[in-house]
Amino acid sequence: MMMIAAAVALHFAIDLGPKRTARTSGKSPVVTCHKGAVSYKFVGTPGTKFTYGGDAWMIPIEGTVEIVADPKTSDYLLAGQKLPVDVGPLDAFGTRTVQVPMPQEPAQQTDATK
Repeated sequence: MMMIAAAVALHFAIDLGPKRTARTSGKSPVVTCHKGAVSYKFVGTPGTKFTYGGDAWMIPIEGTVEIVADPKTSDYLLAGQKLPVDVGPLDAFGTRTVQVPMPQEPAQQTDATK
């Protein structure tokens, strides 16, 4: 029984102990900070369709959809109109909330304008 306990203790000491490479490495860890948004939370009327980063999206019944930021894209398309995404403050997690307005429908023709 003592041999089993000693073997288990030796196993834990080997597996859980610090690695030699970590102690001898003189390099500090590299910290990466994001200057812009990590993701965008689009908030609007459910069913509103828009395009961001080349993909078509629709606001779900919950009223919000969160999308990972595309660093090459600075705007989104709503009913053919370009709108900026970098408006408003970032939260602590790097998410920027974008209020998606209701798209303006084309004016209906009346009998007088026909």
